[in-house]
Amino acid sequence: MYETQGIRLSEFSRSNSKLSLDEFKSTYTKPFLLVEKAADGNAENIDTVSPADDAVLTKTTFAEANPINADEQYVFQIDKPGGTQFSRMVNVGRTRNNDIMINHSSISKFHAFFKYDSAFNTYAITDAGSKNGTSMSAKELKPYKSEPIQSRQVIIFGKSIRAIFLLPEDFYRYLGVQRKIYHIP
Repeated sequence: MYETQGIRLSEFSRSNSKLSLDEFKSTYTKPFLLVEKAADGNAENIDTVSPADDAVLTKTTFAEANPINADEQYVFQIDKPGGTQFSRMVNVGRTRNNDIMINHSSISKFHAFFKYDSAFNTYAITDAGSKNGTSMSAKELKPYKSEPIQSRQVIIFGKSIRAIFLLPEDFYRYLGVQRKIYHIP
């Protein structure tokens, strides 16, 4: 078991089910991080209906899908309250002083961070010298070297936590898929 400060996907979906795409994008302007824990401790092998791979959405019918339960997926918005120290950096780690807290043994106290570049309207992720590393799209990140990140890219924190970076429009689409699979109103 692991603890997060995130919102369960099922709860987030229910509370935003009535929003149109335009309303969702005006309400949520920052990207999302969808976090899942691998049951066997190997995050590379998570079987899920994922927005990271369109082929999964087009080739797999909802009845055939075997996704991770919506109550085991957690949603974080990659944002920081205004005026706080390091306001351009959203950090990830296992302690409560992180913006995105994932309390799991494979996550370092301060594991990684996201940065927004307003000049280019882009995001990047950096491993903060974590013990178990961070990888993105099956490539191990070098400590303290910033890497650009695109919507729907998969991130592995440590060895057991899988996350998907999603821009609001892609996350809205993913919520629609989850509602159909789990019959969430």
